[in-house]
Amino acid sequence: MATLLEKTRRLNRLLQRSENVEYDGISRVLSNVLDANVYITNRQGKIYGYAFIDDFECDVMVDKVINHGRFPKPYVSWLNRMDETNPNLHSKSGMCAYEDDTKCMFNGKTTTIVPIYGVGERSLVAPFRKFPSGTYYNGLGMSLSLGKWLTPVFGLRTKINAWQMGKKDQGLGGDKYWTANEQLLINATSLFRGYDEQRFWNLIPYVGAGIHRNMTHAHYSTALSLGLLNTLRLSPRFSANIELAWNSAEGSNGGMALKNRNQHFAVELGITWHIGKNNWKHATDQEAVSALTEGE
Repeated sequence: MATLLEKTRRLNRLLQRSENVEYDGISRVLSNVLDANVYITNRQGKIYGYAFIDDFECDVMVDKVINHGRFPKPYVSWLNRMDETNPNLHSKSGMCAYEDDTKCMFNGKTTTIVPIYGVGERSLVAPFRKFPSGTYYNGLGMSLSLGKWLTPVFGLRTKINAWQMGKKDQGLGGDKYWTANEQLLINATSLFRGYDEQRFWNLIPYVGAGIHRNMTHAHYSTALSLGLLNTLRLSPRFSANIELAWNSAEGSNGGMALKNRNQHFAVELGITWHIGKNNWKHATDQEAVSALTEGE
């Protein structure tokens, strides 16, 4: 597997360096090495190059894909959901991927989708595997949020994050992302210790949901967020904040299950500016009112 991965990385570097790539030649080499059908296509489904294994015969593939020079739109839409390598994919239905109501004549076949970041645009190559699983990426970003405390304990905020991350030594470059989340804030300190406008430190857990976009690959997905916001009072108008955040975006396999989602952990440092009224009026002391009434 290490030899295969190294060959894959060399091909990826070749695509990045060259403006004029011989795609059919690359497809034939890969097909011979892997003993698999290989197709190279862009994000619109146009086929740049392909190669079949010996004795491969599929009239549907030739008629619906090769003769048209591109994959059908539903299949392209599925391909474009792939943000990372997806190996050994199986058809659960056993139906043809290119023609409705038609059984696939190749039972047990597997497909691997590998995004390749070449010159000018992103291509998709199948089937071979590019990266080992369990790879972690890092990067830098920024965030902006606007919110309002509805009570001393509960508040709402809209938060926008933008960042870039990747591992350039593996050919990924720095993918660009942004998320927009609506979040429910719960001031745990006020909840358990009571409201105090002079308090130096407040611990504020939050949970939220929204949308996520990979700008590099023009891909939208659902977003979930969870975190701890720590605020440190500097003045009546300003607070420093330290935030531990977790964000989750829908992965290439889709679905809400965490195992199918991409995870993002962040540590954020920032400043909060309190606009408008920055404290709460204390509620009326009902016992004092009752005592005053009785005295009268």
